[in-house]
Amino acid sequence: MNKIHIFSYQTMLYFLCRSSFLAFLLPLLIKYKSDMIIVSILGSIISYILFSIIITMFYKQKKDNIIEKTDNINPKIIGKIINIIFALAFLYLSLILITKLGNFIKVEYLENTSIFLIYILIILTILFLSHKDLETISKSSTILFFISILLFIFKCIILLKHIDFTYIMPLFTNKPLSIIKGSLLYAVFINVPTILLFLIPQNEIYPKKNVINKIKKMYAFILFVIFFHTFLILTVLGPSLSSIYIYPEFHLLTNVKVLGFLEKIEAIVSIIWLADFLLTISICLIYVKTTIIYYLKKLNPKFYNKINKYNYYNNN
Repeated sequence: MNKIHIFSYQTMLYFLCRSSFLAFLLPLLIKYKSDMIIVSILGSIISYILFSIIITMFYKQKKDNIIEKTDNINPKIIGKIINIIFALAFLYLSLILITKLGNFIKVEYLENTSIFLIYILIILTILFLSHKDLETISKSSTILFFISILLFIFKCIILLKHIDFTYIMPLFTNKPLSIIKGSLLYAVFINVPTILLFLIPQNEIYPKKNVINKIKKMYAFILFVIFFHTFLILTVLGPSLSSIYIYPEFHLLTNVKVLGFLEKIEAIVSIIWLADFLLTISICLIYVKTTIIYYLKKLNPKFYNKINKYNYYNNN
């Protein structure tokens, strides 16, 4: 693996968390009605603390990636089992995200297109991306990050006048234990995909100064962006309307006109969703591929060398 710039690392973290928000956190938050604000705030605090602990512990040792570190756990069989579980979990996550992405494209963009054809296009795109390494993915992520932030700012500006603070009240309509449970699930859901980036050892990230602190700062920024998305959904659509829509964030901009003539801009602004899901799925498959190659190299080095030689000639 070639070295990855810290900012590129941060942008990949952004898309991993965004995809988790869209696929898992948003459906969870909608169930809490007006209390989704409280769940989002508490969940963000817990997730930041949890993430800070995990990343500090992981990057104590700068050399190995997560697969190598886990494999070195004693007894060895435990490390192998954990690595297999992680690989299967991220394979399963990728399948869930492919399904959600296919359904989203079908419902909101290509209603008259066969879902089978949509899945084929998605899978071909993912296979192409996952064939690349994380350095290539990180470069694409950096470019897409600026587009995503510009679209986020644009969306915030045109929605400010549509905010209705009365939708926030009343608070605490759910039981305290239910709110705490939702906050904990929020923290878990948003942190799970961040494990994927532990494929990158700290010594592969440059510049090396304050790497952990920079990652933590980006994570705090991501939590703010996600919270503000939640805030807009609640205060623009309201709790009742949010629960009706399958993709409430997509419908935030429905029927909003820009400069008096540009309508249906939700399809333009929400196109970045494709990047959220595609990048996350690709990194999931890279994780699975890396795990397979790691154990293939250990268990059958001759076969690994043949494959590696074949890939070398193909890439040249």
